[in-house]
Amino acid sequence: MQRKKHKNTKKLTPQTVHLSSQFTDVDLMKFMQKTIRTRRPIKVMLDGQNHIDNEWIEVVYPKWKELWEKQGLKMRYNVKQHCFFLKYSKDLEDAYQDFLKYIR
Repeated sequence: MQRKKHKNTKKLTPQTVHLSSQFTDVDLMKFMQKTIRTRRPIKVMLDGQNHIDNEWIEVVYPKWKELWEKQGLKMRYNVKQHCFFLKYSKDLEDAYQDFLKYIR
């Protein structure tokens, strides 16, 4: 009886960076661009006791998420951990490029 060889797959652990709760959009955008450029996941921890405005989460965040998904960036906000998870997806970017080809 032969045994199957198991592939050793290593999951990428996200790089953790800290950002103040009173961050500007430029600060968060810097980490988004770094994720796309390096294609490595980043966990953006928000420091401080103040949580993000609910208005920002309800109004601005969905628009940002939609815009950045076109460039292949998956964003997720975790309320319990008070952080953003940023991950690059080549498939997501390719799917959007194919969509643009077909509508032209």
